[in-house]
Amino acid sequence: MIMSERTAAMKYPEKVKSLYESAFPPEERRPWPEFVRLAETEEMFEVREVEDPVSGDFVGFVTVWNMPEGFAYVEHFAVMLDFRGYGTGGRIIDSVQSPTVLEVELPDSDDACRRIEFYRRHGFEVAEEMEYVQPSYAPELPEVRMLLMCRGCVDVNKAARRLHETVYGVR
Repeated sequence: MIMSERTAAMKYPEKVKSLYESAFPPEERRPWPEFVRLAETEEMFEVREVEDPVSGDFVGFVTVWNMPEGFAYVEHFAVMLDFRGYGTGGRIIDSVQSPTVLEVELPDSDDACRRIEFYRRHGFEVAEEMEYVQPSYAPELPEVRMLLMCRGCVDVNKAARRLHETVYGVR
């Protein structure tokens, strides 16, 4: 698995876009032009594209916000279907610095429960002490009730405030 270095331009923009839009419903992702703008201009935001080391094929991506408080926020993370089930996702998520915070859907479907268990296997814990709402990515989109999960020591209430301010622009 080869993870791309931070650059202003994505190597596989169309593949990232296709996977991003197929892996996340509209209410859980920002509009694509905004995604590209952040990738090109926001110092704290990076898109890490992942390639298979043998074939050079695009495997997936992870978007990471490197927060000034010293924690990473994984905003989006997706692996191509053909590469799932081989430990690829685990290697990708393990490569992200700790402490790490991410949002995950409520455990009201088999897929959501599998995602939560995946993250638990990689050292994340559900922040049980708080109810969390992902702010809307756009005025026409709804807020989404979610869980916060964290790996490593982090004050989840402060992290949630930072996410709302920095990632979603909510004060």
